[in-house]
Amino acid sequence: MNTRILIFWLLSTIALFCCVFISFEKATPKQIESNDITSLLIAEPQSFYFSNNKYRADVIGKLKLEIKKEPLAHNLLDYDAFVIRGLEIDHNSSISLNWKIENQVHQVPLNSNKHSINRVNFNTTDVNEISEIYILISSNFELGTRPNAPKEVAFKSVFFDSTQNHSSVSIKLNQWFDYTPLKFNSINGYSSSDNLHFKTLIQRLSIWVFFNIALFILLGVSGHQLIISLSLAWLVTLALFSKNLVQQKQQIQSAYEIEDQFLNQQDISAHQLAQEITAKIQITSSTDRPQQKFIIIGNNDFFHLRLYHHLKRFNVAIKSSELVTLLENDLNKQYIYILTNNLVDYCKTDEKIGDSFTEIIGQDAHYCLLRKI
Repeated sequence: MNTRILIFWLLSTIALFCCVFISFEKATPKQIESNDITSLLIAEPQSFYFSNNKYRADVIGKLKLEIKKEPLAHNLLDYDAFVIRGLEIDHNSSISLNWKIENQVHQVPLNSNKHSINRVNFNTTDVNEISEIYILISSNFELGTRPNAPKEVAFKSVFFDSTQNHSSVSIKLNQWFDYTPLKFNSINGYSSSDNLHFKTLIQRLSIWVFFNIALFILLGVSGHQLIISLSLAWLVTLALFSKNLVQQKQQIQSAYEIEDQFLNQQDISAHQLAQEITAKIQITSSTDRPQQKFIIIGNNDFFHLRLYHHLKRFNVAIKSSELVTLLENDLNKQYIYILTNNLVDYCKTDEKIGDSFTEIIGQDAHYCLLRKI
């Protein structure tokens, strides 16, 4: 093998380990022993108990585990790590360490790994400024799916610690192998930008890539060597992202495992309304259903999008334009308009809407079907 290639990979390998595993964080000025605070946790007995060699918390929505501050007051600020051993938490729940300074809440999201190691900075030099400190466990049901379903979170012990009691490698791997849960808006799931577990890893690998490019230029090795090194950086991130993607899929499956046909109560309401509209359309003999075009009047909000989804058997679309404008432009009188919510009031007026004459095909308190005549 070419000597320059050997030098390239020797220096590249050394640089990879340095970039990934060398710690750039400020070291703790002194090493202190870990402090098990499991016995200092305070909660209602029916919500927090010990069973089968683990502490267990039954969470309905949110559960607050207060930490007695008095036994920790003399050295609380000396700790820069918070560790949970034997953590068992489902993909749709989150856990965080919180404290108050002058009525302002500070929060550190905790890793959901079985052995969770988390860096902590209390952002104060006076322990007396901390008025309250607690662990917050939350069930995440942002789309309203079974918000009252109890979730069990279990762990063996909880303690404040020093990062010097843990290798920098274990702390970094604990962060990089953590799970980034999906967030939801009305129609999409996405990874939140405030949960960036891979940011430091990507930054470190980027430094290594630039170092390899510099070696490639200086040593003049084959371009294949540079491509292989870039592929290695890509494979490292791919492995971690793939693991996280599998867990996100498990999150969705566990979130909707009971009633996966509907997303939440509003979706159920949209489906029920779609059923009523469908029944009215089907009994309207004058409607040529395969060719007839329908327009739902409304914005692209969650309710109208789900109503559109449940009416997809028809030739249907959503328009956010004013009904008066749509009627004026409907020169061929080819559309049936579906009105919901406050727009139903149009059907309570005279048969003329704007300069257009209309015919009501069907209506009740929640919807109205009309067309231009």
